[in-house]
Amino acid sequence: MARRIRHLKLDQPGPIAARRVLIYVRVSTEEQAANRLSLDQQELEARQRCEREGWEIAGIYREEGVSGSTLKRQAFQEMMECARTPAANIHAIIVHSMSRGFRDLLGQEMIVRELAGLGIKFVSIKENISDDPSGVFLRTLLGLQNEMKVHDARIGTMRGMEANARCGFSNGGNIPFGYRSVDDIIIGQKQKKRLAVDPVEAEIVRLIFRLANEGDGTSGPQGVKKIATHLNDKGYRSRRGNPFGTGTIHEILVREAYAGKRG
Repeated sequence: MARRIRHLKLDQPGPIAARRVLIYVRVSTEEQAANRLSLDQQELEARQRCEREGWEIAGIYREEGVSGSTLKRQAFQEMMECARTPAANIHAIIVHSMSRGFRDLLGQEMIVRELAGLGIKFVSIKENISDDPSGVFLRTLLGLQNEMKVHDARIGTMRGMEANARCGFSNGGNIPFGYRSVDDIIIGQKQKKRLAVDPVEAEIVRLIFRLANEGDGTSGPQGVKKIATHLNDKGYRSRRGNPFGTGTIHEILVREAYAGKRG
């Protein structure tokens, strides 16, 4: 059954039951590291706004350590499912600012317009966005600015990682088999790390390349399946104690880390 469209404005007088809202709060990993507005502070300000306006809170959705540049966020999707449910009778979604809801202009407009079609308003506490054409322009401008901030941050992150790698430091992530991460110097308050050869694992890596290039002395060069079988038959195991699979062998043979290249 199609959902009945409601055109209730939140600033119109009426019974509290007619103004059911959902609160959505979010911080990304980068924002947590920079000690920006916390989830609790966002929720507090949203609750205070609802109390002042007499809005009934039908649900609170919290997203921690997730980028707003994607709509594939668990709490966000759960909130949208609730908003789309006619029985929930939702009239608005409340966020601290538009950037808490979105860091992608296309996604922002798609969701805001879908909600508008359902009679649900997307309300930013810090940004007074009207429903007239000037409000649409302001919302679009904010969406573009928020998307550009993510783009600029990614460029800055990549530059930092490249500079880090040029200095011989590790950027983290999965440590290639045959290496281990060790502490290096401290710059400012940040502990720098570098990759060092793990003696035990390195012997296995050398054996893998030897089998691939020369074989085991009774055969010619071996493929990944024969190499995996050879290692497992000899009792060699991966870092986690598991038998070697062909995928792991292939990754070792083609990964640039074993040629001395790693970002």
